[in-house]
Amino acid sequence: MNRLEGKVAVVTGANSGVGAAIAKLFAAEGATVVMTARREAALEEVSAQIEEAGGKTFVMATDISKPDDPERLMAAVEEKYGKIDVLVNNAGILESGLKPVDRFTDEDLDRIIDTNQKGTMRCMRAATKRMKAGASIVNIASVAGEKGCGGAVYVSTKAAVIGVTKHTALRFQAEGIRCNAICPGTIVTPMVAGTTAADMDADMMGAMATHSNLRTQPCMPEDVANIALFLASDARQCAGSPAFRRRQSRMPYPVPQQCGRPPFAEQAAAPGQEPVVRSALPALPSPDLLPAHRPAGRSSGQDR
Repeated sequence: MNRLEGKVAVVTGANSGVGAAIAKLFAAEGATVVMTARREAALEEVSAQIEEAGGKTFVMATDISKPDDPERLMAAVEEKYGKIDVLVNNAGILESGLKPVDRFTDEDLDRIIDTNQKGTMRCMRAATKRMKAGASIVNIASVAGEKGCGGAVYVSTKAAVIGVTKHTALRFQAEGIRCNAICPGTIVTPMVAGTTAADMDADMMGAMATHSNLRTQPCMPEDVANIALFLASDARQCAGSPAFRRRQSRMPYPVPQQCGRPPFAEQAAAPGQEPVVRSALPALPSPDLLPAHRPAGRSSGQDR
């Protein structure tokens, strides 16, 4: 407990799903959580639940797809609290139907890039101006950005998030500001509620099925929140940590990856040395974990 005591954490898309789970867990661990999303009423509802449990929140409606909103948000946080210790870029949207590259629409292209890529990058730009050594950025990307298993526009934006995560870790390693990405697979959230196979592009579903076990149990928002907590806390001190990679696990655990594979964080290594790979899932016993794995206690715990 209290792994984020005294820290100010900004969580985008905090009104539901993964964002709400992260906000609740961070508050339970002692952080003051700045909750932001477009739907203020939903934010207030989650905030009330957190404060009833003894947590501290500050709600500010923001549309990160609008060019000026991320700067306005971070300036307001700095004015109120004097610092930003943690930024979780969770807000994101999907196209409908897993449209492949030969069928996406220009409307989807503009709308999804404005939120998932531009919005995320603008939040990072505004936050890093105000961050000091020890601060942490956690980007919620997707396995789709690594493996291509999704609609073409969504895949491209999540690949961009993974790329800018690596760039940011490199850019701010000397300042001691960490930047990591979590790449979940299927998550049970309101954003995907009610979606059926009939809503999906049949060709894209078929292509994904040849490379993935689509029957693998999905994970819950709280599983992603636990990893975000580890990355945001002082337990994760190395500055250069890009996106997660995966190793096969025999554990029947609903990890946020496709095909039941737990995420691993790769620490940047000096030239000529092998990177150090550590599990980002605390307390997950498995014969497949690398020797460098050092388990920590697992806590329970956008628009997403």
